[in-house]
Amino acid sequence: MNRLPKNYKIIVTDDQTETVYSPIYDEACHSPDGASEETKYNYILGCDIEEKLSKGKQIVVLDVGLGLAQGLVELSKLNGRELINYYSVEIDKKFAIWALERLNIEYKIEFISNIEIISFNYENIQAKVILGDANLTCPIIFETLSLKFDAIFQDPFSPKNNKDMWSVKWFNLLKAHSKADIILSTYSASSSVRKTLIHCGWILKGRKGFANKRTSTLAYLSGKTDEQILHQVKSQKVEIIDI
Repeated sequence: MNRLPKNYKIIVTDDQTETVYSPIYDEACHSPDGASEETKYNYILGCDIEEKLSKGKQIVVLDVGLGLAQGLVELSKLNGRELINYYSVEIDKKFAIWALERLNIEYKIEFISNIEIISFNYENIQAKVILGDANLTCPIIFETLSLKFDAIFQDPFSPKNNKDMWSVKWFNLLKAHSKADIILSTYSASSSVRKTLIHCGWILKGRKGFANKRTSTLAYLSGKTDEQILHQVKSQKVEIIDI
């Protein structure tokens, strides 16, 4: 197996699963309170994946940030995993390959519209990782493959360190490639993130955050935004994230 790329660092979290510190974004990929438990709470439960699988139809999941592929691992534990088509993004090819080889995944590199993709199967899940800057690659890949998502794990590094992945451009792209019953779940409860989502036409609901985090966010394309969230974004003088 390839060695962990230079300047990355493995961190053992409180649930004894591992995360990694990224030198590119100067952050760890997961909460120190537990990489596995955070992923299950925020994304498997947050996006109601088991309910979606219970309908017996193929679902398409976008994991915004491959990390150590914890989202893929947690999806693979579910009944009905053969119904999942999994997509993720990763800017660092060497790190993506290391993360997949760590799971003993056999993969192939292919090109779609001149964009490099890692394709593989994992526990009956069909998966692709889109390499490079997601704001440049994803619009092309989503359109080329006619992707429509059932669930989005909005799990990039923080807006402070990875602003592009929380922008009007990004959330409009996700909206354009979402099914009507989409659930987007994110750990973030930032006023600027929520204001940006609302600006792009998403409907927001608050949810208890993982571990000691007070709150997190669920986003939909129908319904009515929680009054508490509307009050939050109106009362705080924050700007939408427009790049």
